[in-house]
Amino acid sequence: MLSYLPLISAIVSGLCFTLLGILLKRNTSAGASPFILPSWLALLFPVWAGAFIVSHATGQLHFNLTPGALLWPVLWAACTVTTTTLLVWLLQSLSLTEVAGYKKALLTLLASGADIFLFQTVFPYATVAALGCILVGSLILGQVRNSVPNLKQALALIGWCVIITAQVSAYKYGQNFQPDVLAFTILAQGCSTFLYTLLWLLPSVKNTPFKLGPALPLLAVAFTGVAIEGFAYKALPLAVVILITMSGAALFAVYDLATRDLPLTKRTALALAAIALGFMLLFVK
Repeated sequence: MLSYLPLISAIVSGLCFTLLGILLKRNTSAGASPFILPSWLALLFPVWAGAFIVSHATGQLHFNLTPGALLWPVLWAACTVTTTTLLVWLLQSLSLTEVAGYKKALLTLLASGADIFLFQTVFPYATVAALGCILVGSLILGQVRNSVPNLKQALALIGWCVIITAQVSAYKYGQNFQPDVLAFTILAQGCSTFLYTLLWLLPSVKNTPFKLGPALPLLAVAFTGVAIEGFAYKALPLAVVILITMSGAALFAVYDLATRDLPLTKRTALALAAIALGFMLLFVK
């Protein structure tokens, strides 16, 4: 059972992040400040700060607090705040499926490059075929409206994916400096949620009424996803982690079809079939 822990962690965290994307889409609106929803995540800061204090004081976890080790959770946190804000901005004008499609396609390329050149990973042929299927399907899915993003959206998507690649690379590399998976998770999440608290200084956030009802489920799924994703990053190649954690993004298509934000066409069916085939190939040894 333990041998499947990284895979299970990737799948469950992916489903959490999928639900998080749906919640962000439901609660965002055109013209609203993209900093409002990310600022809600600051409410998790006391949780992670408390986890650090208790686990460190009791000796349940050991932390490497040298500057070289702390650089990586801080870098990850800065990237996370940036990518979350960009995601909210993109969701104000694009559907979940379009955002997920372009994201998966770009990240498949970028993460594979990071695996090969940074982490010296050698991929089996089946994994290469899986990456190819998912890449093609994701590109098709990103254009289900027979259109492409405008220049500003395209630059935001590319920049977003580049920062995400730096973000997840910092997470995976930074784990090497901590003696325990949860030690890095607590440090990284503590840093990111602290940075989210700074968003409350912005006038657009301060002047917007806080809504506890929509915030609670958002916080619950965000906490669950980030609490377990570290076990996947520790044991699996970066590209595989990203693809599996985004496997739940197929639910975006279901959500968009239900809300009529995604047309049901042959192109949509072909894209989803290619992505499904790619995920099946990931499990071929």
